[in-house]
Amino acid sequence: MVVFAVVFDLVGQSGRARAAGLRFGIGAALLSIALGGGAILGGQIARADNGSGDAARAVYLIGASACFMAGVIAFLGRHRLRRLDSKPETSSKRAVAASEAARAPLWPLLLMASADRAAGGLLTGTLGLFLAEAIGLDPSIRGRLIGSVLLLMGLGAIPAGWVSDRFGDLRIRAIGGIAFAAGLFLLPIAADDLSSLIQTMLLLGIGGATLLPTSLALLDRLHGGLFGMGGFRAAGDIGFLVGVSMAGLLLHLLGSGRSSHSEYVAVICGFAVMHLCTTLVAVPALARRDREIKRRQTVA
Repeated sequence: MVVFAVVFDLVGQSGRARAAGLRFGIGAALLSIALGGGAILGGQIARADNGSGDAARAVYLIGASACFMAGVIAFLGRHRLRRLDSKPETSSKRAVAASEAARAPLWPLLLMASADRAAGGLLTGTLGLFLAEAIGLDPSIRGRLIGSVLLLMGLGAIPAGWVSDRFGDLRIRAIGGIAFAAGLFLLPIAADDLSSLIQTMLLLGIGGATLLPTSLALLDRLHGGLFGMGGFRAAGDIGFLVGVSMAGLLLHLLGSGRSSHSEYVAVICGFAVMHLCTTLVAVPALARRDREIKRRQTVA
């Protein structure tokens, strides 16, 4: 959590202020690639274990070495990891004070982080079970579908961040959140037809690609600071845990120990409604404060 907060706070502080979405998009994409690549590498190493436990120890050794290398790189580049002051030196203290006074509340950003990660937990866990048990998809097709969505959400963060710089991070976050919720809601309904399922998961991936870069750009622009970044990460982790556990619990309760198609539909659609409600609550709250900040800065 600390590393995430520091790294993405530095990402927000570097470069031009109007390219924050692109920077966070690149950061989000690299994070997704690293997580996926690390999982694949760890699985390959563990598969080579002959029972002695050497492969398992090698996984931890490689992970520790990667962390050490990241620390060394950060130390060597510490002088370059400083914010380029994009404001003119003649900026009035009144404008800075007005911006600080109008800083957006943190709760809408934390709410979005927790809802996004809760839906992510549903995708990585329950969705695979739904496609296997309720739909009966072949494991190879199931794996390619889920993997393609996650890959699209990761790599798609770069163009999504670029688009948010052009059309506004709050606007793209709202559109992406609605598209993601719509895709999630339609997914169990369209699952009986493979072509419809592919189109729905494409919508899900495109909408999901906008979530992390726009949320980080909003956090950096409207609140900022290490506390905000750390809280964002913590809220996301809690949301992921709640999403995975609640999905399993609801499936167990609704299905009396054995889940059917209707129970999966109810749970997945319920998560979609939850995510949509989060967007409808958090985005207007941030939009009001965004207008207030811009008005105070104009007056100052």
